[in-house]
Amino acid sequence: MPETRPDPRPFWRKPRFHRSLLGLALANIVIYGAVTYRLATKQERLAQQQASLSEEIASRQEELSALREEQERIERNDAVAETFWAEVVEPLTPGLTDALAEIDRLARQSNVERGRTSYSQNVLDVDLREMKVSMPLRGTYFDLVRFINVLERSDRFFLVREIALRDANEGQLNLRCDLSFFVKPVETPAVAENTGTRARRASNPRATNPRATNQ
Repeated sequence: MPETRPDPRPFWRKPRFHRSLLGLALANIVIYGAVTYRLATKQERLAQQQASLSEEIASRQEELSALREEQERIERNDAVAETFWAEVVEPLTPGLTDALAEIDRLARQSNVERGRTSYSQNVLDVDLREMKVSMPLRGTYFDLVRFINVLERSDRFFLVREIALRDANEGQLNLRCDLSFFVKPVETPAVAENTGTRARRASNPRATNPRATNQ
């Protein structure tokens, strides 16, 4: 049996060392590839999550902006309703009498004759009353136009609902004018305390319990 003699070459020149080094390099490559793949996959997933969160945040910001605009609009409407209730709508007494006197005054000022007038009312939400007036008018075209204009510009907030021409005679027109104005209950301490709530609800009234009276 031949005698095995030790290899005098340095270990880095031996084939076994080269094979071990190659195996270690391959193992490192495999490990590096696996780790890199996992990191890349995780990074891609995080990027997708970040993009999704960015879209969600942008959507929520748009919703918040819309809610803020809606809140501002509601606050403006509330302020208008408060002003309308406190400064424009007068109590039933003497608001009704004063409104009818104002119509007569504007008619005389415009050289318009007002005939027999009919009245009705709708009791709206929070006891706001819509007074409806239907009156025949007689006058020249320009006098009637002037009367309608001053009615619509009145501080008493007359709403001209309908104008219907009936006939004409010797330059005089006869027409029917339907208008509305609003009155509120006589103020009491309890009613005054709830003015704010009442005004907000009055900005969207629902008509109920119509009553009719004739004069």
